Amino acid sequence: CCTDDDGLIIEGCLSQLRKKKPYEYSLLVAYYLYRISKRRIAKAHKKDERLIRIEMQIAEGFIDGCLSMANVRLDLEN
Repeated sequence: CCTDDDGLIIEGCLSQLRKKKPYEYSLLVAYYLYRISKRRIAKAHKKDERLIRIEMQIAEGFIDGCLSMANVRLDLEN
């Protein structure tokens, strides 16, 4: 659960991810928004689950990098 301000900040980072790495964006949306398991995502993409996990870590790292570059501290970190 996060505040509206945090949500807007994260949404901005997600839009940047969508522009730069649409595949990784789709993985995060499938997992976090639609609650599809990593195993099911891997099966749908005909990939090893470990590879999906790595690709999701890349996407999450991108989001973390966006937050770091913007020098933003989210309320849910407190």
